[in-house]
Amino acid sequence: MSRANALIQRYNESTFALDEASIDLAAIKKLGNELQPYTDDKLPTFIQWIEHFPKSGRAPNGEKKLFDGIKFLQKQLEVYREHGLMSSNIASALSWWSAEGEMDRIADVFFAGKSKAKVEVIKHGNVTFHNGSSMSEARFKKTTKTIADLLKGLKGFHKKALSKPLEIHFKYTKEIRAKAVYKGLLDQVWVKESSKPIDLYGHLLYVIIHELGHRYEFLHKRPKDFEDRDFYTTKYSRTETMAGSESFAEIFALSHWPDKYNDDYSDQIERFNAMMK
Repeated sequence: MSRANALIQRYNESTFALDEASIDLAAIKKLGNELQPYTDDKLPTFIQWIEHFPKSGRAPNGEKKLFDGIKFLQKQLEVYREHGLMSSNIASALSWWSAEGEMDRIADVFFAGKSKAKVEVIKHGNVTFHNGSSMSEARFKKTTKTIADLLKGLKGFHKKALSKPLEIHFKYTKEIRAKAVYKGLLDQVWVKESSKPIDLYGHLLYVIIHELGHRYEFLHKRPKDFEDRDFYTTKYSRTETMAGSESFAEIFALSHWPDKYNDDYSDQIERFNAMMK
């Protein structure tokens, strides 16, 4: 199922009984502004934006014409769902609101009185998390708690990567190509908002420890006897990036879960642990 079709299914199944905690006014405004000017490749963004609006009920005070326009756009989406026809009416209707600030005004008309300030910064110990993405407040809180619990359990040289306060920033998908990246000059870890803590290689918790490997190298340097080719493990360990040694960052992460990865990399993990003592 394509992303657009999945969003359409969610749109059709939704009751849109939005409570105050579920409305992120800033995110709705951002989506709306991204639609101008509209082109067909922005359909997924359009669906994410239009799904916030009610399908029925009374128009906001003095805004019947605006509400009629929203319902017109919802109808175009239904046509696309039922017949697979991409309507040029979407672009035409959105052009009614192309004036600067108009998409913000539309969001304010429908949601300004229903939204509340979104928690965008959470601190756990010496780690500060920043939500600069479309991630909901509830998911942001849950994700930061999961990462914080992981970091509290670090020991030995892994814990040394947190010898200074750390900032972790969640970013919009279009702002970051990898699942996560360590920005050495800023001393920040950037994480793509779509990364999730699932139990697979490359999951969110794994990439966090991987990026801490880069931070360890940046703050404390690698052991002088460490040679990349002696610690090749995963395919990614053989790549080159601006962040530092991917071989070091990978074995740094793998060695945090020796029971899980020992079958494939026991020799490298054993030698790395001995070197890092």
